[in-house]
Amino acid sequence: MLMQNDVVSVEDVRAELPTVVRQAKAVAESIKDKATWDAAAVFLVDVKRFRKKIEDTFEPVVKKAHDAWKAACKLRNDVESPLDQAERQIKGAMARWYDEQERKRKEEEARIAAEMKKQEDDSRLNQAADLEAAGDKEAAEAVLSAPSVPATVTLEKPKTDGIGMRKRWRAEVIDKMALIKAVAEGKAPAAMLEPNAAKLNELARAMNDTMNIPGVRAVCETDVSARVA
Repeated sequence: MLMQNDVVSVEDVRAELPTVVRQAKAVAESIKDKATWDAAAVFLVDVKRFRKKIEDTFEPVVKKAHDAWKAACKLRNDVESPLDQAERQIKGAMARWYDEQERKRKEEEARIAAEMKKQEDDSRLNQAADLEAAGDKEAAEAVLSAPSVPATVTLEKPKTDGIGMRKRWRAEVIDKMALIKAVAEGKAPAAMLEPNAAKLNELARAMNDTMNIPGVRAVCETDVSARVA
């Protein structure tokens, strides 16, 4: 394995990596007593040293590329930000106008439908009155009791080439406890309540095996670390 003072290049890494992986597998499988455990510890430190050398070699390259990326992103954002605000203003104004036209359109549809229904009802009453005047009360009652077909009116929506309008729905939690109660009662799926994993892990680290939260258990896992001298 390459040691700390070795010069590391991409070619060195590619050449060394398969050997390191094979050795790691063999070392892991060989641990059966204190001696082999100690040997594995030595090898683990060598691996950490090798990784530190690679990190030191690539860090300047990565930092330079990252700084260039951040600078490019900032430049792009500086250029796009005014346009983003302009686009939001235009879209907001267009949406408000469109919603107002939709409100008026639906009101007009309802007005026309009500007028058509009134005309139909008046016609039905006149027809029934004529039948009753002619002495045919049974036919008159049949006309009056016949089911009324609701009038359907659809007015054209405003359209412009290249512009699409759609309704987008989103959920907003206005009462968290009510939502929790709904999940508990089976009125809403449990997926609606995502556990706060970060907070639960924080509590587990602080309380260890004394953590007592219904539906949650503290899990202890052994982690192995190695320090490079």
